[in-house]
Amino acid sequence: MENNEQNSENVEITELLIEENAAGEQTATIQETVIGETPKRTLKFSVSPKQLKYGAIVLAVLAVLALAYYFKGLIVAATINGVPVSRFAVLSELERTGGAGMLENIIRERLINMEAAKQNVVISQEEIDAEFARIEENLTAQGTTLDEALAAQKLTRADITEKIVTQKKLEKMLGDKLNVTDEEVEAYIKDNGVTIEAGKEAESKAAIKENLKNQKFNEEANIFVEDLVTKSNIKYFVEY
Repeated sequence: MENNEQNSENVEITELLIEENAAGEQTATIQETVIGETPKRTLKFSVSPKQLKYGAIVLAVLAVLALAYYFKGLIVAATINGVPVSRFAVLSELERTGGAGMLENIIRERLINMEAAKQNVVISQEEIDAEFARIEENLTAQGTTLDEALAAQKLTRADITEKIVTQKKLEKMLGDKLNVTDEEVEAYIKDNGVTIEAGKEAESKAAIKENLKNQKFNEEANIFVEDLVTKSNIKYFVEY
């Protein structure tokens, strides 16, 4: 019992001592002293500044290597027989072959969003959900699903949502320019010699009206966006 009580009262003191020898070399000493033992116990661990410096360098190198391995996908796209292909090389090639078109698409999309904000055009979640439902219905009729279609094109629902919102903003800003009259539908049927199956007149005409609306959207949207581009102050800092 006495030994246990005595050990519980032991006190450890750790000190860092810097000592200099006759040659002027300094040595860092970690000294641990345990008070309460008989006799008093002192442990010394000497580490030179040079060792401390090398140790810090080794730790830093190991940390960099660990980070490089963990985040290797951010730097290296692939390896060929151990030789790395950097992501920068891939991105440079993508910029060279498709950078101009990609930049123009981004510019136009941002101009649409800027104009929509200026006109206080907002797209509700209900409108987005309705468009997703329409897309899924069309894909189901074609024997596939939205998830399968997205996977095939390496897209996500978030990507499609962004496109839906942009299109819906354009539709609202174009307004009446997208309206298709019954007269236009009849003229299309006559001019193109369309034969409508008996009993499916309403369904066929609705499909024709939707196609005509899509045609108008493509034409009017292109005019509208190019007008935004003309009126905007766009500065290019990269030539593709």
